[in-house]
Amino acid sequence: MPNSTTVLCRGCGQRTPIDNLTYCQCFYYCPECARSELYSCPGCLRTVNRLDMHAGLCSRCRTSEVATWDSTPMANDPGQCFGVELETSSCNGYRSLRGNTCFGAKYDGSISGMEFVSPILQGVSGFNEITAFCKEANARGFTVDGDCGLHIHIDMRDTTTNQRRAIAYAYCITYPIWASFVNQYRAHDCRYCTTPSYSASDIVLHEYNFNGWCERRNRYEFVNLAAYSKHQTFEIRGYQGTLNPVEIINWIKAHLKFVEFVKDIPLPELLGLLTSWKALKKIIGPDLARYYGRKKRPEPARESRPVYDTPPPFMMPESWVRQRSEAFRHVGEQIARAWRQTPDINLTF
Repeated sequence: MPNSTTVLCRGCGQRTPIDNLTYCQCFYYCPECARSELYSCPGCLRTVNRLDMHAGLCSRCRTSEVATWDSTPMANDPGQCFGVELETSSCNGYRSLRGNTCFGAKYDGSISGMEFVSPILQGVSGFNEITAFCKEANARGFTVDGDCGLHIHIDMRDTTTNQRRAIAYAYCITYPIWASFVNQYRAHDCRYCTTPSYSASDIVLHEYNFNGWCERRNRYEFVNLAAYSKHQTFEIRGYQGTLNPVEIINWIKAHLKFVEFVKDIPLPELLGLLTSWKALKKIIGPDLARYYGRKKRPEPARESRPVYDTPPPFMMPESWVRQRSEAFRHVGEQIARAWRQTPDINLTF
């Protein structure tokens, strides 16, 4: 005997006999809504709501060991070390890459696909690994959209604090030039690679606690200085998502050349050297200069923040502030101790 009970459909809100409904994750769906709202997860074959599907898998499969894996370490090769993170919007069948590439796969809540992370790469062999991965990804139909980004990590393990200060300072004063190579959204509107919230003056002032200052920076800036405390790298987050190996490798080469050039130059000299795109072209070389000359967007004129080679008289270095705070605290403790030792006096009127 058919069941005459009617239940509200989760999708359209219409009452429908329960015998005609599909039950999924604590809710009922009518036949029409089931066709549009429900999917079969290829990982576990369960029927789940479309909102639970991400990168072709349900939430249970995405968090399993089968869905994600770490990158495979690579042998060293002459040259600077670097790493790369490639975000995708769709990557159906990506699990077949496991064991066929050195890249690892991980879930990222800001994109609709997976993020593929390289191990530490170096030299020509590293560029070959990127090319091989992109070939596999494009053959499988992986795609990127406006939410995706390309993140590269530049190795800072063998640098001194002064060298890292020089690199951070150089990126700060050349930010408008680097931003002109990426699309408008990544340069000005994306909250995952924002304009630097600090000025070159801040880097000058934090000479004695630069590492701690970097650790407190926002990791979602165009150049992520906070990455040093976790990975011993500086992360360049600004470029738009791509699976074109030429774009990826050229972006890495440009930053490697830039870092190698600026790291040993004193801060006051950098301010005079890095004033224009013409100066940057000499650093990255003629081939990359031609490539990025074609990609460069004209930047609107902006009011620049003042840059000081030495702390101005009205801005005290943090070390001075710390010394004076300690002195005031010591004086305050002496006053409090003297007050406690004063005998009570009863006054009678």
